[in-house]
Amino acid sequence: MCVFPSRISIPTGERMGYMSETIRIDGGTLVSPRGRAQVSVLVEDGKIAALGRGTALSSADRVIDASGKYLLPGLVDPHVHFRYLDTPIDESFRLLTRSAAAGGVTTVVPFIASMEKITGAYEVFKQIFEFAAYVDCSFHAIIFKREQVGEVRDLIENGINSFKFLLPYKGTEAIQGVGDIDEGLIFIGMREIARAGGIAMVHCESPDIFFRLREELQASGGADIHWHDARPNECEAQGIATVTHLAKMTRCPLYIVHVSIREGGDLIRRARAEGVRVWAETCPQYLSLTRFDTDKIWGKVNPPLRDVKDGEQLWRELDEGTINCVGSDHCPLSPEEKGEFWTAKPGMPGVETMLPVMLDRGVNAGRISLERLVEVCCENPAKIFGLYPLKGTIQVGSDADIVIVDLNRKQKIEIAKMHDVYSYCAYDGWQIKGWPILTMVRGQIVMQDGEIVGQSGYGRFSAAALLPAYR
Repeated sequence: MCVFPSRISIPTGERMGYMSETIRIDGGTLVSPRGRAQVSVLVEDGKIAALGRGTALSSADRVIDASGKYLLPGLVDPHVHFRYLDTPIDESFRLLTRSAAAGGVTTVVPFIASMEKITGAYEVFKQIFEFAAYVDCSFHAIIFKREQVGEVRDLIENGINSFKFLLPYKGTEAIQGVGDIDEGLIFIGMREIARAGGIAMVHCESPDIFFRLREELQASGGADIHWHDARPNECEAQGIATVTHLAKMTRCPLYIVHVSIREGGDLIRRARAEGVRVWAETCPQYLSLTRFDTDKIWGKVNPPLRDVKDGEQLWRELDEGTINCVGSDHCPLSPEEKGEFWTAKPGMPGVETMLPVMLDRGVNAGRISLERLVEVCCENPAKIFGLYPLKGTIQVGSDADIVIVDLNRKQKIEIAKMHDVYSYCAYDGWQIKGWPILTMVRGQIVMQDGEIVGQSGYGRFSAAALLPAYR
């Protein structure tokens, strides 16, 4: 996670103009959570203008033959971070959104993390994003301290409806200059968010359990220690139990980020049975990697990678509906930041590989249907974060955000061919079946056959609406 600095220069220059052409996509199979249909899609002025048979639709400036391929809504990645510790912010946005375009992600929702006023950082982030981005965005805000709770209503009026708390940011894990994030801050934050009509997001790990276990492990000096051992399943389970109880007391809608444990589903179902309005997210790394991958420094993430049984249960929870969304938790770091075991920063890149991994390990492996993938990667995040039906769906009137997928295409993931400047990737060398071959954002093709053909500066901010219960 990157924290907004106190001083920053805003890039200047003219935004590019874009030619709006009429496009018709013929021959593909349109996929929604409700099923599949072989229809043509007509795109005009950046919107879905019509759905139907090709001969019944208007002529177009350009016709794309998608025979044998699948048309999905552009993915909405609800969980991305961007770096700028060693990179200007505008370049960070370019790298993030170029990778997103390559991976079929048409909307990213990064976090605004500021030690000062969030509203001031929001204005700067929005301006820089629209100067640099290839795809569209919305924003979440992270609340670090009491004074920022008072900004919730202003931020909602500006189109941000989601506010994140980091339960484990306490003691030596706290952000410098912030102090502890404790249950009291989360309680008063949730209370205000509920009153204002927003949604709370929480990173659920118990800091107290982690601190005690870390002390034991560091004292033992064992050579076979895994990062998982310091943050076991019990650490996350206690965090989920704590925040769902706080949400129940404050009647605050809750979104639990990156669920990684097999016990998570039972805790979430229990909270829902008690009346808590709670959604849950997991990430491809928790579905496809295990704790033994942590031996490589790039595998250090929070929560940590788990056992095979955790991943298997998460696939079931995702398929059956307990887990509602998939986000990448994209967080690329430099080699210097990944350094030594205990001090290495947690995080890995993921926005570009999210869809290929979900297609390969999920759809083509028979763990989830393509319809369910569209639900958890497109429609649900758009609905939860107030972007639907503009985003997350292919229907008349929605933004023409489309990804064309070839389920039979086989390709190896290679760092050298990726679209950021990664020095590492968890999936480097993996042979993947199922790839996005075209990405369209509001009617503009930004990726085709693995090549970025769009322009930075095309991306737009999409304001989040309130949850349906608050409208």
